Amino acid sequence: MSTPQSKPPASAFTRWRPQFHLLAPTNWLNDPCGPGYDSSTGKYHIAYQWNPKANDWGDICWGHATSRDLVSWDIDQEPCLSPSAPYDNNGIFTGCFQPTNLEGQQDGTLTYFYTSVNSLPIHYTLPYNFGCETLSIALSRDAGRTWERHPQNPILSRPPLGLQVYGWRDPYICHWLSAPENVRRAAREVAGDDVIYGFISGGLANHTPTVFVYAINRRALYQWNYIGTLLDVGLNATPSRWSGDLGLNWEVANLVTLTNNEGTSRDFLIMGVEGCIPDPKPNYPTAKDNRIQRSQLWTCIKPNGSQTSPAKALMQPSFSGIFDAGLFYAANSFFDPVSQRQVVFGWITEEDLPDDARNEQGWSGLVSLPRMLSLQTIHRVKRARATAQLHDITSIEAIPDGKGSYTVYTLGVEVDGRAQKLRGGARVATLGGLDLTLGEDEVVGKGSGSFVPLITTRWEVDASIAVGKRCGQVGMVILHDESQCLIIGPLHSLSILSD
Repeated sequence: MSTPQSKPPASAFTRWRPQFHLLAPTNWLNDPCGPGYDSSTGKYHIAYQWNPKANDWGDICWGHATSRDLVSWDIDQEPCLSPSAPYDNNGIFTGCFQPTNLEGQQDGTLTYFYTSVNSLPIHYTLPYNFGCETLSIALSRDAGRTWERHPQNPILSRPPLGLQVYGWRDPYICHWLSAPENVRRAAREVAGDDVIYGFISGGLANHTPTVFVYAINRRALYQWNYIGTLLDVGLNATPSRWSGDLGLNWEVANLVTLTNNEGTSRDFLIMGVEGCIPDPKPNYPTAKDNRIQRSQLWTCIKPNGSQTSPAKALMQPSFSGIFDAGLFYAANSFFDPVSQRQVVFGWITEEDLPDDARNEQGWSGLVSLPRMLSLQTIHRVKRARATAQLHDITSIEAIPDGKGSYTVYTLGVEVDGRAQKLRGGARVATLGGLDLTLGEDEVVGKGSGSFVPLITTRWEVDASIAVGKRCGQVGMVILHDESQCLIIGPLHSLSILSD
């Protein structure tokens, strides 16, 4: 239980508070929850885990905001859901949004599916208390202004019987029209022909992180029928440096089907990963010492053949990659009928900020700008600079095109184009022809041509980098010096001079 904290001085509260991102009115924010679009009002909805009482995790409610463009948000000043029922009195954890009633009809009703928590602590390193996490529903009949719990909550009271788990939370729903026959057959047996799919994230203790898959009759969204686990990758599986450590327990897993303009489709799982093994030798300078050992990853999945036993996973990984290597976590997405794209939001953490500074400012965490997903497709690829064999890169799929080259597929992620309006009257300053090929003891200093006078607290860098055949590492570091100059240097450059 959090102890209510006094409001910080206005100067501390506003000094570093972002202006472009969605934030809670005050105090702690973490996972984005239930993003979606209500066609009856033309508004987007998003919730987020929020502690309105203090600037630390605890007493988790859902904050709520609406937007017409995913850029400008109207933020409710009070929680839309607070811990109050016996089954959720220890927290309203992450969930998803459906713009329908429980019979799947679009009558103006909005529906949240959320993780209702009645016992803490919950962590993959602790013995799991069965029944501590349950699945519940909240409904709004006034366009999201108020929400009421379903009288039959919780609709699922525990993980599947017979399974020992690390965690079981963060419901997500999708149509999964590309589900293979073994999955569709299992779904029909328990939910009929008119089926959508529910996913709950977690892990099988001492075995693998995974996602628990449920078949849901489209006309009875309160009936979730377990059909199996999605993947079995093992503990801390690390296909290569391209794919990251798949950890011990998964959170906020989203299954999305992406199709390119040629009609080729792939199924991707986007997941927050807990229990990663620390990298003993990170190849880039960061402030990661204080960060929790977790990461935001993705994996492309493919059928696992005919299912021969309930213990066999429904799918298997094909290729995997890192969704974001920074302070972005708990990615949560929805299909946007306006843009016809899958839109993703994430939680930007404050882990790099010392606790005393974080508490002084009176807020912690924000929701990322919206990102769009795509099946990135590159034709006529001959080879990769980093390795002689494309197949050694485990974050891509390379298919021979019969012409001595390959077609390469991977997950594409870009900022939603609607965020362009945030630039407003921005001006462009160009630094051309910079040479970042410095030795280990060299620095970017006076006379390098790397200075431009910018009087601003808001900026972005768009860089095109040319590399030679002997280049083994590409990247840059962005820092500020004591005079608040923005400094861009090569990846290995730690000592940088500036006016």
